[in-house]
Amino acid sequence: MEVLLRARELAKARKHRESRALVERAEPESAEELSLAASVLIQLRDPEAALPLAERAVRLAPDDWQGWVAFADADLLLRRVDAAVAAARVAVRLAPDEAAPHRALGAALNKVLGCGREARQELKRAKELGAAARRC
Repeated sequence: MEVLLRARELAKARKHRESRALVERAEPESAEELSLAASVLIQLRDPEAALPLAERAVRLAPDDWQGWVAFADADLLLRRVDAAVAAARVAVRLAPDEAAPHRALGAALNKVLGCGREARQELKRAKELGAAARRC
């Protein structure tokens, strides 16, 4: 897990080569590790590599919202908007008080014609939850 956390830090610092090397070395097995590895690969703009990890995470722990968010983010980058919306809706249902599922749903809905209002509401909710989490 520590290797994946370091990979996430490196990805945020735009050290993509080093981050990818750590993800490839990590060999994630748990749903939490798989979700984290998928999210790092999404940050690295590699949804093709992230999607199978997110799918495995969801199969291992279907009640864990983080896997569904990774699944939604990968699908969105792959322009599979309907699948992204569906996965993000599951994540919101599982974790209505977390910012990331609302962000994922808002981003996906933003790509659906006629869903702009709902997308804005979800993004606003994500921002509210993110702000609340930073104050705690």
